[in-house]
Amino acid sequence: MNKATKTIIIPPGSSERFVDLSSFGGGEYFGKNIFMTAICSYPAGYRIVYPCSSRHMVVFCYEGEFHWQCDNTEGTLAAGSVLIHPGGRYQEISSLTACRSIFFLLTPDPVWGNPELSCTPAADGELIRQLMLKAERLSFSPDNREKNAVGKLLFALLENIIRVPETENNPLQMLYSRLQLYPQKAWSVESMAAFCRVSVPHFFLLCRKYYHVSPYKMLVDIRLEQARELLEQTAYPVKNIATLCGYEHPFSLTRSFRKKYGVTPEKYRDSVVKKCKS
Repeated sequence: MNKATKTIIIPPGSSERFVDLSSFGGGEYFGKNIFMTAICSYPAGYRIVYPCSSRHMVVFCYEGEFHWQCDNTEGTLAAGSVLIHPGGRYQEISSLTACRSIFFLLTPDPVWGNPELSCTPAADGELIRQLMLKAERLSFSPDNREKNAVGKLLFALLENIIRVPETENNPLQMLYSRLQLYPQKAWSVESMAAFCRVSVPHFFLLCRKYYHVSPYKMLVDIRLEQARELLEQTAYPVKNIATLCGYEHPFSLTRSFRKKYGVTPEKYRDSVVKKCKS
């Protein structure tokens, strides 16, 4: 078969339930960043070839095995894995056995970065499947609040899976350094996400993925570590330390400090002084 020809072979018994997500997430993403998505079931023999599609293809496999090829690289997509097929390259995928999957066609957009070809275990694959099934049920629902929540979480999970982390000038690492330098600033989750140039839901996922905490917890930990160092190394009053570390009131610092270290700032400083004298 000519690789230069777009080919779609859908055997009898196939099922493609296209999910209209245009009203999800406030209409902010779908139809713009996400071109098409569907919940699929195929017997062996399904095959699709895009000689040079401009769109990124993302396939989550839940049952069975697919064969895939991207330019001269090929492999197998097994159950529990996700394939990221970058746009602008030869794309081919075919079912080797009966398969169940979910696919997304993504419009090239800065939000996705520059995806790289990968076929890896899908850590959030089951959650994405549940969200897609829920989105299918909500398609004709007037409950925009729930639809927006499902849409934004689904988009954030996709963004987290697809975007390639930058090894140099990593924005999250740069933010962490900035928080250490300026803990006294009135940081919010929105301002931290804006610094990293990502959406708020994606920012939550990045913090969980790389620091295993929420954005707020990351900020609090940095501020408390700064407070602990100031208590050890200076004679500043707790009131001044609270201001330097971004706490509007000293009792807010005391409450957070005691929760993390088990003692008040004053008692912590006293224990440090006693150790130095002994």
